[in-house]
Amino acid sequence: MYPGLYTLKCRICEAEKADLAHILYECPKLQPKAEWHLSNQIEWETAVTSSKPETQIQAVDWALEVATKQGLLATSRCQEEAHH
Repeated sequence: MYPGLYTLKCRICEAEKADLAHILYECPKLQPKAEWHLSNQIEWETAVTSSKPETQIQAVDWALEVATKQGLLATSRCQEEAHH
C-alpha cells in the first residue's frame, strides 16, 4: 500500500514475506512468551475473544510490540490508548 514506507520483508529475520501470521507468531527470531499461548492463529483467536481482559491485553500488547519492531506506524498512539 505504501511501498516507500513499508517492505514485505521481515525486519527481524529478513524473511521475504512478513505477513500478519509471520509478524505475530511465525517469525523465528521474535516469539511471544510460551505461557501466553499465542503461537498460532487458533490461539490468537482464543486470546482476542477471551472473557478475561488480561488475556486480551497480553495479545494486544504483543501485537503492538511486534508492530513497533517491524516499523509499522500508528503504534505509539495505540499503545497509549490501550492502557487508558
